[in-house]
Amino acid sequence: MSAGRLAEYSPLEDRLAELLKERYIYEVRRSPSPGEVRSWRNSLPKLAEVLMDAGLEQVEVLIEYPVPGSSKRIDVVLAGSHPATGDDSYVLVELKQWSEVAPGPGDEQHFRVPRLGSEGHLHPALQVRQYCKSLVHNLPGLRDPERTLAGVAFLHNANEQAIQPLRAHQNEPFATLFSGQERRELEKFLRGRLAPAGGGASADRLRSLRVQPARKLLSIRAEQLRRRSQFVLLDEQYLAYHTVLHMVRQAHRSDDKQVVIIKGGPGTGKTAVALELLRELDRQGYASEYSVGAKAFRDILERAIGAKKAGLGDQITYFRDYRDRDRNSLDALLCDEAHRLRPHSNDFRTRKELWTQRSQIQELVDTARVPVFLLDDHQVVRPDEVGTIDMIREYAQSRGRAMRELHLDTQFRCGGSDHYDEWVRRFLQLDGNDPPMQWDGADGYQVLLADTPDELEMFIQNKHHEGYTARICAGFCWEWNKPTPTQTPPLPNDVTIGSWARPWNSKHTGFIGRIPPSTRWAVEPGGIDQIGCVYTVQGLEFDWIGVIIGPDLTYRNGTLHIDRTASKDGKIKKKVPQETVHEVIRNAYKVLLTRGMHGVVIYAVDPETQEYLSDLVPGRL
Repeated sequence: MSAGRLAEYSPLEDRLAELLKERYIYEVRRSPSPGEVRSWRNSLPKLAEVLMDAGLEQVEVLIEYPVPGSSKRIDVVLAGSHPATGDDSYVLVELKQWSEVAPGPGDEQHFRVPRLGSEGHLHPALQVRQYCKSLVHNLPGLRDPERTLAGVAFLHNANEQAIQPLRAHQNEPFATLFSGQERRELEKFLRGRLAPAGGGASADRLRSLRVQPARKLLSIRAEQLRRRSQFVLLDEQYLAYHTVLHMVRQAHRSDDKQVVIIKGGPGTGKTAVALELLRELDRQGYASEYSVGAKAFRDILERAIGAKKAGLGDQITYFRDYRDRDRNSLDALLCDEAHRLRPHSNDFRTRKELWTQRSQIQELVDTARVPVFLLDDHQVVRPDEVGTIDMIREYAQSRGRAMRELHLDTQFRCGGSDHYDEWVRRFLQLDGNDPPMQWDGADGYQVLLADTPDELEMFIQNKHHEGYTARICAGFCWEWNKPTPTQTPPLPNDVTIGSWARPWNSKHTGFIGRIPPSTRWAVEPGGIDQIGCVYTVQGLEFDWIGVIIGPDLTYRNGTLHIDRTASKDGKIKKKVPQETVHEVIRNAYKVLLTRGMHGVVIYAVDPETQEYLSDLVPGRL
């Protein structure tokens, strides 16, 4: 709507909020939060007054504009033409109701808002700057962004004295900070970026720009990673990144130790934060390493990005590599997928006389001044995985270690749809008693149901041949044939459903013809013809994912059932408690169902479960 249209409702804040709520439900297909409605009611009339006083009532106002490829939304985008050039001009506006701001706990990027009773707030100018960078990164058709884009943080309830802590950090490219006392300065700024003319055409052109496909982890080269930033971090991602940098500097100066937990679900950018930290810590001369627990993920990451060639090979390690490392030999150790931590590092390669009673958590904490654990409790998929927030917290507290816990909640996978993440969690009953819900197509993410495994395979194969990254994965409900020394193509079929049968990914350490080993299954063209399991796909992402739900997870009369006898996973043994089995099987399916960037296709082997899914997923192939 235009600024003038918005201003018509200014004296009637409740009416404006209700109209926007109705429109939001129509566009986004779910209700806004009470906080969002409150923000519209309190902040939008203030902005409308500024625009009217500036003579910009014809400027187009885009409210809750989505940040491409994520679940974030920009409060307001003002669209119009530049007064000097006549070209399209856009001003991103972050509206804050803050009336008082205080410095946060040490880190220069953290701020405390007393009225909200919390400390983890990013500088508003930095926040809107990152939104501008994200648009530049994701909209390649945006011409001359330095002239086209500008960002504004408007704290309309705050006077100058109240926001002095922010003034020391306000000189940011793309972003300018204004208090409520600076309305005239804000009007002048906006008149310098927007002409007093209609902005509908400019808004339409912005909305029609093609969104660049999301940058996939495995498309990044290590030499690029070393040279410059590869990911645009937003909000809590950016805050976590700066928190760790601050703690490393602090621990290095004081020769102290601090433990960091960064919690986030699938697709919230844990790996992006970790790799950006690895790059920046390396640039600043700190001794740092990036460690994972899964061989497939580590090998794919190392080979796909060319880490050894770029000199990063020694900095990408396994959790088990720290049993004999010197105490505090690293400034920072970035433990990605830390939910895969094991009780200890003893395995079949360890001679009996070298076995140790030290836990992997202890080994990692001892090695680095700042060990950083990035994890998701709902991705523990084996009974012997002990990387939970509670266990890491308990160990750190038992040793008297200072701790920080940070949370990532912005969704970057699954089309940036946090609504789909909620759909998965409710389908798998990971959130208590919240019942499953029908998928309503929110956020543009595609959830489809295949009637047969042949249909699912044909769809995924077609996506692969169209140039998308695509794979099929399944629950671990079929035996995985052991390789033979003289194995030749084709591999024996493992996953059998009626007349349809396909092999699991290869257990061989090398290629068999064009069939890749499991560590290369996700990135080699020949991998499209085999089925992946949770151990092959965890930590990775594809444009499209096909998921076969095996007989270990079924629905009966609307109730979820887990059948451990249907699982062929050797880690799920009789002595493993039933509660643990239920947890790891549901977590495994959460991993499988959240690997897709554009969409997911589902097929359930059990007919009753397939019928139940048909009520939850209206979309058909």
